[in-house]
Amino acid sequence: MSKSILMKPNRPGPPLFERLGAGLLLLVFIAMMAGRFSLDRLSPSLPSADLRLVLLYGIVLLALIWFNGAREHLPKPVMFGGSGLFLAWAAWLAFSAGWAPAGARTSDTLLDVALLVAFTLMAWMLMRRLPAEVTDRIWKWMIVAAMIYFVLAMAAGPGAQGRYAAPGGGPNVFVRVMVLGAIASLYFSSTKKKAWALLPIPFFAVGAALSGSRGGLLSALLVLVIFFIPIVRSLGWGKILLLAFGSATSGWFLLTQNNGQLWKFIEERYIQQTFVEGYRSGRDTIAEDAIRLYQQSPVIGTGMDGYYVLQDDPGTFEYPHNLVLATMAEAGTVGLVFLLACFAALVMGTWRVRPVQPSVLYAAGAGFYLGFTSLFSGDYYDTRLMWFFLGFAAVQAAKGVKDSPSLEGIPIPQPALQHQQPVVAGCLKNPSPPAPDSPANAAMTPTCTARSSAGFDL
Repeated sequence: MSKSILMKPNRPGPPLFERLGAGLLLLVFIAMMAGRFSLDRLSPSLPSADLRLVLLYGIVLLALIWFNGAREHLPKPVMFGGSGLFLAWAAWLAFSAGWAPAGARTSDTLLDVALLVAFTLMAWMLMRRLPAEVTDRIWKWMIVAAMIYFVLAMAAGPGAQGRYAAPGGGPNVFVRVMVLGAIASLYFSSTKKKAWALLPIPFFAVGAALSGSRGGLLSALLVLVIFFIPIVRSLGWGKILLLAFGSATSGWFLLTQNNGQLWKFIEERYIQQTFVEGYRSGRDTIAEDAIRLYQQSPVIGTGMDGYYVLQDDPGTFEYPHNLVLATMAEAGTVGLVFLLACFAALVMGTWRVRPVQPSVLYAAGAGFYLGFTSLFSGDYYDTRLMWFFLGFAAVQAAKGVKDSPSLEGIPIPQPALQHQQPVVAGCLKNPSPPAPDSPANAAMTPTCTARSSAGFDL
């Protein structure tokens, strides 16, 4: 296909290379949403082949073909800070395998870190090159994914301790998807001016509560407090009140169903276990062990997966369930500096364009939420969506997205000039009255008329 056809200005819809790029980004999004998956999860009789590698090979091959054919038509990629520091943090984690203690699962962890870097950098590369209206589809994909997770979790029913989760994932993953779905719905409602976009939020809220993830809900509360004022300004008080009423009504309806089983679960999980029994899922013991290991080797850490081997009761916990503590214990101060510097660079890049636009605001909110949840559960690979959304926010800010919902669909009044006459060098070009003996097509002569700073004639 020739360049003239691809770049035809009056084409119906985006050009071919944008659609193919969006398809690649969707594949990366699916891979990052799916987490760890292998054939034996489908059936025990199948081999335990890691499908992440197969999907990555396919994405890289398609991306090379796409880039080779579309690079002449792609806009210049935007630049944002943090990618180099992200690579430095991941590389230091990989290097720490060189001094890992005996018994550490370095091969599995190295594979996780390598795939984390590969999928994250591929997502960032596509985001940097695709137009903002194309990357904006991420929010649609997020809503659809959250709906699928919710339906599958409700169909599967409660698991251990009465907690809900989608098949193939744990409750802590499920709560993250539910909250991300709610954030995506808020974004759509604020930018598209559609109140119906708020309808899935009560279901996502119920799903998040049924997950039983206290860290996930606490993280959501922290993000709500931090971003409350910008969200209110973006949505407006009308939609906020409508959302509160809808959530309260649906919540009350669900709490009274099934002889109040939902309320009994919430009372047991969030009130009885947390405040009465003081149940902390071993997080206090994990933190003590991680800090002790950091104190033993504060500069370079104990090495990759050192926590699993060197905790007080080896093998009790798979990992520290805290990104910062895991980095401190296994990669030392060097790794911690890279991690915090990368996070700071991405956050600073998010606020580079003022006022902050909704696409940037909600992506940053999603990134912050996932950052908070990484302090309560998950390993290195489980932080993949945090890096995805933090990079998404920084890229959108770098593009200087101008999608303020306050202007969408609202005509912007223009100052009226006298007779809508053009301005020449600060003067109004007024026709001089033609003399009786002058021809009808006499030249127009400019005359200056005083004008106000707002553009109105005085």
